[in-house]
Amino acid sequence: MQYLVFLGCLLVTIMHADEYSIGLDAYEKKDYATAKKVFKKACDIGYDKGCYNLGFFYQNGYGVKQDYVKAKELYEKACELGHATGCANVALFYEDGLGVDKDYAKAKALLRKSCDMDGALGCYNLGLFYEDGLIGKKDYVKAHALYTKACDIHSTLGCNNLGLLFKNGQGVEQDYAKAKELFTKVCRRGEGLGCYNLGNMYKNGHGVKRDFYAAQELYIKSCNLDTDQGCEAYRVSLHRD
Repeated sequence: MQYLVFLGCLLVTIMHADEYSIGLDAYEKKDYATAKKVFKKACDIGYDKGCYNLGFFYQNGYGVKQDYVKAKELYEKACELGHATGCANVALFYEDGLGVDKDYAKAKALLRKSCDMDGALGCYNLGLFYEDGLIGKKDYVKAHALYTKACDIHSTLGCNNLGLLFKNGQGVEQDYAKAKELFTKVCRRGEGLGCYNLGNMYKNGHGVKRDFYAAQELYIKSCNLDTDQGCEAYRVSLHRD
């Protein structure tokens, strides 16, 4: 009996994966009607990614009328089914007041749940909560721990913000070498903010020899990666004082 139950679960999982794949293919072809139908079917039979993607459709109005309330409900279902990013997205709805009243306490709890499930977005956004002091006093030590976890599970933004804490000596001893290492890492992975922050280190001579030309190249790269800060630093003439 245990073997049959296990086999049944395995077959259902395979079916879910197949449904999800078909839906993704339709989405990439911008066949939103087919994708929506597939994701709904997958969600109805308890596949977390189906619920998450259907929520994404309602949030952004892909093939359906934009509906934040419906999107939130679907993200909540995905969250309950174990989808870490689904939990983080519900948190953002409470943080920004999308279809619900703003509630930082609920947002924080959901981000914690997401992070505990090893969700990079949950850990990163919870780090922002502590860094910005959205609930209570700012806590750079907790922000550092959360950005570290987010970075370890491949969040470029987590690594970038961790670099800023090292650069500024917030929640950790100031360490320009560590900051440079983190900014370099995320810049190479295509995160424009990392390139911008690394450019600032070269511009100001923080932990490196001051080099305006290296800074300019990094600002250009940041701008090419659609980072507003990099574009503005590039447009403004660099001061060579």
